[in-house]
Amino acid sequence: IKSDLLSMFCHPEAPAEGSPDENAQSADSSTLRSPLEILPQNDRKPQIDVIVANLPYIPSARLMLIDPMVRDFEPKLALDGGTDGFELYRVMFSQMRNNNFYPKYLIAEIDEEQADIAKQEAKRYFPNSKIEIKKDLFKKDRILKIRF
Repeated sequence: IKSDLLSMFCHPEAPAEGSPDENAQSADSSTLRSPLEILPQNDRKPQIDVIVANLPYIPSARLMLIDPMVRDFEPKLALDGGTDGFELYRVMFSQMRNNNFYPKYLIAEIDEEQADIAKQEAKRYFPNSKIEIKKDLFKKDRILKIRF
């Protein structure tokens, strides 16, 4: 099976742009480094059926309240989602809309307290899409599903 992989990293230690992800040895890969460069910024628009995103979603003010095992060992860049925790998702949504870049589905992990803002922002950027919040295995609202 031949497939293309678009892998995205939002960490300064991420592999350089264009280097293959170590878990995708047989796939073509593009790797992005900047936290604000969510989608490719070139003329190549990959054909993607599904985007699965786990962008940083913890509100900045809550970072000091999270479990020290997470807070003290994970890079802040991997956790901090900005003022309301949804800033990087807005960046991605904006880039998708501005570049007319729509997969069949976008599935994203969100904070259990972000269901309302996730639906509101998804509807604002993608008014013709079907938007749902799904529960995780612990029955918490943690998954944003958008069907384009």
